[in-house]
Order: sequence, then C-alpha cells, then structure tokens
Amino acid sequence: MFILNQTTVYYLKRLASHARAKYKRRFRLTDENEVIDLLVFSSQSHDIETKRDFMLFYINCPEEFRDQLEETYSIFPPIKNMVHIAKAV
Repeated sequence: MFILNQTTVYYLKRLASHARAKYKRRFRLTDENEVIDLLVFSSQSHDIETKRDFMLFYINCPEEFRDQLEETYSIFPPIKNMVHIAKAV
C-alpha cells in the first residue's frame, strides 16, 4: 500500500485524466496495480503535458515511494528518461 500526499494525488489524477482524454486509456486509481501501470505509461509517454505532470508527481513523491518505484518497477525520474542534448561550442 502506498501513502501519498495531497499534491502527488492531484498529479496522479491529472495523469489519469490525460491518459483518458488523449489516449482513451482508463486507469482506476483505487487499484495499486493500475496506479503502477499509469506511472509506467506516463513515464514512457512523449506527450509534453503528460511528461510535465509526471515530473511534478515524481518531485512531490515521498522518497520511500520513489525508491520503490525505481527498485521494484523500474520507473525512474523523468530527467533520466530525457534525451541528452549537447550544447554547440
């Protein structure tokens, strides 16, 4: 069971709303497995709104929950999923 603060729940709801509106995907936030599926879906999305909300969700997550996401489900911080852009010299 995950214990999330009010801010992370808010962004989780926004992620579910984006998935439903843009991709016709439904995730029940009352089911732990579907929450994980939503986070996997969001972490792999290329949609800028979804990426932004995932980043804000991740930043506001309790550290223990982030550790569990990384270790158990291979869900990493959004910055690790971004392509590195080298600056021209």
